[in-house]
Amino acid sequence: MAESESLNSNDIRDGDLLILTTTEPAPAEWSSCDPSHAVAADRTTAPRMLPAIACVLLGGCGAALLTWPAASVSMSSRIVVGACLAVAAGVGAVVVRRLRGDPLICATLSLIAVLYAGATGFLTVRTGTAVAGLLLASAAIFAAGILLLRVTDCGRTLLTATTTLAVLVSATAAAAVSWGLQLSAGGATLVGLSLATLGFTPRLAMAFTGITPDATPNVRRCHQTLTGLVAGSSAGGALGAIAVAVGEVRDAGSTLRGTSFIAMVALVLLLRVRTHVDATRRASLAGAGVLCLLAGFAAAAVAVPAHAHVISVVAATMGAAALGGIVGPTVSPTVRRTVEVIECVALAAVIPMACWVGGIYGWARGVNLL
Repeated sequence: MAESESLNSNDIRDGDLLILTTTEPAPAEWSSCDPSHAVAADRTTAPRMLPAIACVLLGGCGAALLTWPAASVSMSSRIVVGACLAVAAGVGAVVVRRLRGDPLICATLSLIAVLYAGATGFLTVRTGTAVAGLLLASAAIFAAGILLLRVTDCGRTLLTATTTLAVLVSATAAAAVSWGLQLSAGGATLVGLSLATLGFTPRLAMAFTGITPDATPNVRRCHQTLTGLVAGSSAGGALGAIAVAVGEVRDAGSTLRGTSFIAMVALVLLLRVRTHVDATRRASLAGAGVLCLLAGFAAAAVAVPAHAHVISVVAATMGAAALGGIVGPTVSPTVRRTVEVIECVALAAVIPMACWVGGIYGWARGVNLL
């Protein structure tokens, strides 16, 4: 019966018996042109990493600004501010972890605490040399990272990578303070230590996590530790290559050796990508290799501006070749074996080239052994 019409219009007469019941509404039909579908399709949730990245960037900027030289500000006040911020961030990370909060917040606060601990350590050294401050800063970062890793047991990959890089930088800074190394020599030393650590990362991960044949293995923890070690070692290699590039710009006579060394380091890091399956480890190695290439191209263009067009063509060609990784071409066993041989040769050539960049051969020629 149509509700909008009268009884007479529905052909209902006097004396008729009416039975009034309810009916279920018709099911909703899908309409492809409904505007609500278009609005819902465009609605996306903001990634959870964006606030964490913003926090780390702002915290790192604050730690860097804390170390900015200023004659009108007392150094003691800066040290107190840095120490208080480091302790506050560390306590916040512990509290968040104890309250079973979000691990992402805990890891972010831990990294902020580590950064401010490094800034405080850098300010503590008042000898006027940046290398000595870098030595204490890296040592403070290592200590804070290990402490937070033990207390919170959160952000293992991130803190392991940070502490690994801190150990490598600390060892290089100690050598630079003891022997008075130049920037290029220090960068070559950092690259050598990083590549050596990169080769032993699986054994180090097993040793740090206590995996033995008799013990129950914690595979997740071991993989996180391995990822952190690989990421930290890769970052150390890229940082050393950048230091060599800066030294190459300062010394115009070291263009050939500096560029050759950086290219060899980039080749080793990029070829090392194929030995790992984890996406984070592969991205760390590939990113470090690309950073080395960028530093090498920039240093070569600054040192030899007359050949900038050649450097531009080489950079564009290598960028186009990198697109082959998207296609994923099938590689024959012969090519794989050839790549393995090239990696071994490149890895073996790093140490002699590091000695060349560091000036060991020139020093040996100047020593009268007779």
